Amino acid sequence: MDSEYEINPELEMLYVTSDEVHEEMLRVVEENDSKAMTEVGEPIWDATRPVASVAANIANDVRFGIRAAIPQLSYGGFLDEHAKDVLNEGRKPGVKAKVPVTLSANYAVTVPQGTFLYTESGLQYLLDTDVELIPPEEQPDPDYLIPGTASTTATAADIGILYNPVRGAINTVDGDFRDIVTVKNEEAIVQGVDQESDDDLKARMRLVARNLSGAGNLDDYEAWALEATGITKAKVFRADPTPGSVTVLVASKEGMPTAEQVAEAQAKVSAKGALIANNLVFAPTPLPISIEANITIETDAVFADAEVAFEQALQDYLAERAFSGDVIRYAQLFNLLIDQPGMVDVENLLVNGGTANITPGTKEIATLGTVTLT
Repeated sequence: MDSEYEINPELEMLYVTSDEVHEEMLRVVEENDSKAMTEVGEPIWDATRPVASVAANIANDVRFGIRAAIPQLSYGGFLDEHAKDVLNEGRKPGVKAKVPVTLSANYAVTVPQGTFLYTESGLQYLLDTDVELIPPEEQPDPDYLIPGTASTTATAADIGILYNPVRGAINTVDGDFRDIVTVKNEEAIVQGVDQESDDDLKARMRLVARNLSGAGNLDDYEAWALEATGITKAKVFRADPTPGSVTVLVASKEGMPTAEQVAEAQAKVSAKGALIANNLVFAPTPLPISIEANITIETDAVFADAEVAFEQALQDYLAERAFSGDVIRYAQLFNLLIDQPGMVDVENLLVNGGTANITPGTKEIATLGTVTLT
């Protein structure tokens, strides 16, 4: 193994069930007494069954204890303790998304701070302020009322990228306001960040453990940038843009990082990088992927829901390929769209106006552009 954080497959320990333990106990009895009656309902079977359950629990406790003690197999809080020996700040925390929203109503009403807003899938957000909605007193056409509108922000009920909505995903106001107040988020948000997963934490531990020089090589710069909250990928360029410079491009789990995430990564790199180097941290250049298509959906499906679901799936698909060098393939995007719930058929799919594959440049990552489904 290259380091103590490389996984040795021989150390993998599978969960053992009480049925497996019981079968082994009965096999041992039969080996020692060929005339022993071990069928279901026999005294030997009945007597060994509860013992097998206790033995399985003890065996699994031992297995989990061993896993907790070995860094490459450890998990949860036990892994956090191992991380303290390798990473100064340990596991990176999660962040709640804060989403700009616009509310409107045809009647004067105040929606109080803390009111829940929902997406179609049931994700919850809480209004950050009271929102007063007052329609204009003069209404030119009583059949087409001009609503009162106001904009504010709402904070996700929990941390994580699950709460990063695509445009238009937030569409319901809770309680008595449901039928009189409408809400919409006009833009996609990527501020929500998952708490660093066990796998991602182990990857950072391996990166640091296999490179203990701290002298400022490529692995060092990558590790320093990855210390920033929400940053999950980094790409390092030596002598860029000039000799004596080091440029680091960073990406989040959803692709393009926020300005705050880039600034934090810059601070991490500046604090540890060579003082004689010009250390630069940037977001990659976005390469928007825009989709046009004619779709047919099931009769009981909602068109807006299908559009939102595809936008979310497309964003996830593109983010996974950041810095991978992968081509964005037309056929895969077609399959991604046709596989969405409620989708029946897709025709005339255009990706950035054509039917060709898209290849991001060295410093580009593919990002969600416009989605036009008709």
